[in-house]
Amino acid sequence: DEVEPDIIVIDTSPIGLSANMLYAFGIPCAVGLPTYGEIMTKDFRQFYTSETFYPGNTNETAIVKSWLMKIPLLPVGIPRLKPVYSEMDFTTLYMDETSLEREIYKSSVLKAYRALDESLSNVTELQEGLTISRDICSSLIKNIGGKMRETLIEESCYIASRIMEVAAHTNTKRRKERILAIVDIGHYPDVEYTIDFLDRGVVDEIYVPPKSYATAKAMLMVSRNSNELNEKAKEYAPKTTLTQELFQSELDRLVKTKDSEILAES
Repeated sequence: DEVEPDIIVIDTSPIGLSANMLYAFGIPCAVGLPTYGEIMTKDFRQFYTSETFYPGNTNETAIVKSWLMKIPLLPVGIPRLKPVYSEMDFTTLYMDETSLEREIYKSSVLKAYRALDESLSNVTELQEGLTISRDICSSLIKNIGGKMRETLIEESCYIASRIMEVAAHTNTKRRKERILAIVDIGHYPDVEYTIDFLDRGVVDEIYVPPKSYATAKAMLMVSRNSNELNEKAKEYAPKTTLTQELFQSELDRLVKTKDSEILAES
């Protein structure tokens, strides 16, 4: 609310945004339950990716807030999975070349997010929050090396390129649109660094053109819940979320309406 953006961009791919929207506007999210989702082609033949959704996550909040405030929401994340055509099966498979490194990376990211949550719990000033975020993000990046570090830089260049395209398309001489970029903690330092170069006109070896590997309309998401996920949600998720509060308010209103109805005599 303090930023009052005209446009919100988030660090997820178009398919990732679609999956997050399914969760954000679904019953599990409304009642505070986590969900594990497997995304695959509609014929169930090809697995694409999987994701775990926890109540109160950043993407959910951005989706709900932008919908309520009628703010355009755009995905600027890179489609991570590369299509590989199989001549044996005559189908296209989607491959993640950094799956092993990402599993190791996830634990470091989780620790960084927990540290960030604790550090921001009592912060009320935007600038102070940005300083804390930069420090924690920088500490995370320093401990990542090898192929995973290269991958994060490539993804950050892609994200920064999309953000600058949004800015170039929306800003005019008469009006400068305010863009709120919600970036993953692992991408934040490099995205900020890259945008600075792109803003100064340095394009060679930094700008990355858009990529399109798969479309959301060709996919579906199979969701399920588990006791293990519920226990993790109790430990790390907030006690209540914006979505839960909105759902509870509408449910209470519905109950009051039903209670006041007079049933016709038979």
